[in-house]
Amino acid sequence: MLTERITLTMGVTPGYGHANEAAADETATLRAMAEAGITTAGQVEAETGIYPSFVLAPARVGYRHEWGCPVGGEFVVSFTGTRNPAFCADADKYRAAWMRFAEILKKEFGQTTATVEVVGGVEFMYLKTE
Repeated sequence: MLTERITLTMGVTPGYGHANEAAADETATLRAMAEAGITTAGQVEAETGIYPSFVLAPARVGYRHEWGCPVGGEFVVSFTGTRNPAFCADADKYRAAWMRFAEILKKEFGQTTATVEVVGGVEFMYLKTE
């Protein structure tokens, strides 16, 4: 079946011109971000009825050092979710729930920017044992 995938990518350390201080221990940072995501997803579900489950992945973003990119790239995380039509039939409501999820996390981690990518036409197979 066709569905959508949404990815929120944002930094961990607030602002620009830093040395990734908030991610000095990347394993601990990922655990903290996962817990923040789980808590936030629960809040979003309470508000919207949709739980934005996610896969959390670490990454580094590179941009001009003159714009404040730290040496080695900025440590970021990506939260990615794919709408499972078995649990959420309404693509617009799913997108709205993910935007709320992104807004809350962006504010909580003091980010001035974040990116949200929506990819439609994703082939999705839900393997379930009966």
